[in-house]
Amino acid sequence: MQEHQPAALLAPCASEPAQAAGRPVDLPLTVSLANFTLGLPVLRAAAEWSLAHVHAERRPGKGIGQYNPNVAKALGERLAPRIATRLGRPACAFANAFLWRYERGGTSASHTDRRDLDITMSVPLGLAGSAAESWPLYVRQPSGEALAWPGTPGTALLFDGRWRPHWRCPLQADHALVLLLHWRAPAVLWRGMLAAAECAGLIAGGLTSALGRCADLARLAVPPTETPKLALHHGDLRSQNLPLPERCDVRLVATLDAELAVTLEGFEPIPLGPGDGLAFPAEEKCRLRWRADGGVGTVLMGHGCLARDSHSDELDGL
Repeated sequence: MQEHQPAALLAPCASEPAQAAGRPVDLPLTVSLANFTLGLPVLRAAAEWSLAHVHAERRPGKGIGQYNPNVAKALGERLAPRIATRLGRPACAFANAFLWRYERGGTSASHTDRRDLDITMSVPLGLAGSAAESWPLYVRQPSGEALAWPGTPGTALLFDGRWRPHWRCPLQADHALVLLLHWRAPAVLWRGMLAAAECAGLIAGGLTSALGRCADLARLAVPPTETPKLALHHGDLRSQNLPLPERCDVRLVATLDAELAVTLEGFEPIPLGPGDGLAFPAEEKCRLRWRADGGVGTVLMGHGCLARDSHSDELDGL
């Protein structure tokens, strides 16, 4: 029997815009489960079996939950490289998964995910005891408005749950089966982010205005609280640790005219060529080195502080 490839899981729905060359995909992103390897009925049956036969935790006001069920771990690890490719991320590693059977009245309070859970996928597996066909998931946008994703079984939502507050209203059904997958994918890469004209402007001194869009460059969900700061380094960088400012949420590294490698802890080195840029959370341990011995070039380094949502400190067990 021919196996459907799980890459189909990451195919965009008809309403999704195409990805621009060299640019990361904007989140949230709805993807289709139509040709998924296991098929939705098989995945739902495996989830139900796991909750019935493997230890699960009951949480008042929510339902029955399970941490890292085997079916979810296998799925998350297999999808990691495809998640990276689909979203334009240079590195992606499966972190963990939760399987929940929410009961009537169950809810998920507004929260952001832990700082090592960069990408979240919400996979609704089924809804019972309700005339409704879906149970919406709300995701706060940078504008402050809430996106109401319908959560229809057969689709899934990819979003940066670490940065975007998200929640569900009380369930008006007997139960809802939801699988949540998380990946560590801290870096966002742009090929050819800086055009030649921009490079000339940067070297001429227009640095602050060039990185005034730091939060947007990092594809993060919240605006900066202050003007991002920049430093231009030129010369024999060799190998060094990036300095960490006292107040900093996101960092940006861009090479103007050199071949550079950036290494985040736990991942392979990420190569940058002239004009490429890489943004990542500030607490990530990072090293820079030239990709050739005796390399000399110009590197732009920036950092910025991001605004905080009043609900974003609630982890809700994720």
